[in-house]
Amino acid sequence: LRGTMMELGLRECNGLIGEQRCASCWAVSRGATAGIAALVAHFPNEIARAAASANWTGRVGTLMSARNLAVNRKIELVDIAAYADRVVAVAQWLYDALILNGFLPEKLCLSRQGLELVQIASLADARLQAASPFWFGYIGRWDPVKGIDVAVSAFRALNEANNARLLIYATGNEGPKGVWRRQVEKLASGDNRVVLAGSIENGRLSEVYAKVSTLLVPSRWVETGPMVVLEALAAGARVIGSDAGGIREWATSYPDRIVLAPIDDIPAWTRAMRREIATVSTENFRADRKYNIRSISDVADEMVTIYERALNSPEFSQL
Repeated sequence: LRGTMMELGLRECNGLIGEQRCASCWAVSRGATAGIAALVAHFPNEIARAAASANWTGRVGTLMSARNLAVNRKIELVDIAAYADRVVAVAQWLYDALILNGFLPEKLCLSRQGLELVQIASLADARLQAASPFWFGYIGRWDPVKGIDVAVSAFRALNEANNARLLIYATGNEGPKGVWRRQVEKLASGDNRVVLAGSIENGRLSEVYAKVSTLLVPSRWVETGPMVVLEALAAGARVIGSDAGGIREWATSYPDRIVLAPIDDIPAWTRAMRREIATVSTENFRADRKYNIRSISDVADEMVTIYERALNSPEFSQL
């Protein structure tokens, strides 16, 4: 219900939908205290349904409908599980969450995301131009869930003697995101080692990775990808990412390229950055790129197999 898969905004959620648990978590995300959230989560669903159907305005009416939101989300998933012949999950954590919520394993298929082949080829041309200074990078959105503030705070804790820089390319700074951007800019102010470079087009990513040695992905929500991890790997760069969801899954596939750090743990992120600077030879670590990056072609091949197996299954042939 939060849209983040973070229980109470503090820890990774396993995705199991429980009326009271999810209602309480959602209510906290809307500003309720833990006590009030627990109270509204235990309202009889008849009251919660009445609040939702009456479209009561204001904060109280919204909170009173919390349990009904959780009930409806569970109903939606049950309907999908019943009526869909196959369901494709784009991350292992999502696959596992669907199993917890009653999906049959024989209906589920795992197919992770992949990069366009032309993008992989373009990024593979990135050549690191200099060993000093050591450039960390961030590429993403101006959004609190993306954790740019974690990257900035952890980087600023590095001693200037480390001779490191942080290059930030971020998009979407309109509305509330503009407020967030100004907060991060204030956080970075006074430190000329932090470079706010604006947005970047995909076609110029190789130019960025000609400078960036290690990409920072400090997400404070559970990612299904994210694609920037694959982009960094395709360019031969390394990654420090949040220890959750899809980032953790990519780390399993590329353990020599991805370092994990706890969500929102700024000292841990600083330590990870310090180790990167101390142990990574920027002159040599891109020389060997003999590993495969998952492509959209791999995804298409998997989907064809899924379709063919479904069409050839006994359940379909009986229709």
